[in-house]
Amino acid sequence: MTAPRGAPPQGPGSSPERETARSARPTTLRSRYEDAVRALQQQVAAMRRDSLSAEAIARAVHAERRRLAVHFKDLTPEPDRTRIRERTLQVYGRPDGPSIAFLRAQGKSWEAIIESATRPGRMDEGRSDPADDRD
Repeated sequence: MTAPRGAPPQGPGSSPERETARSARPTTLRSRYEDAVRALQQQVAAMRRDSLSAEAIARAVHAERRRLAVHFKDLTPEPDRTRIRERTLQVYGRPDGPSIAFLRAQGKSWEAIIESATRPGRMDEGRSDPADDRD
């Protein structure tokens, strides 16, 4: 017997249960942060369509990325929040992450600042700051 016209395909790898399991990733504070950071790419695309300069885009998405980092750090439970803030202060000299001036002094182009502002940081050993992806 064949499936009714317009019905989802049946067979290996296409069951409704498998589709539900695939889309039901656990929502964590970290995953919400990463999703919010990736969503900045849409803002960048809109600003490019509006012909904003790379500098204007970089400044806007950098500010929004810092706002997101502060927001999600505030939601992070202790003692992790304090550890993250201390490391951020040690690395960047500021509790809320690198400033535009810091990044430019490191030789980052406006395009590099845009790219790093829209890329979630890695969660490597000893690197758990949500804003910790600026190389």
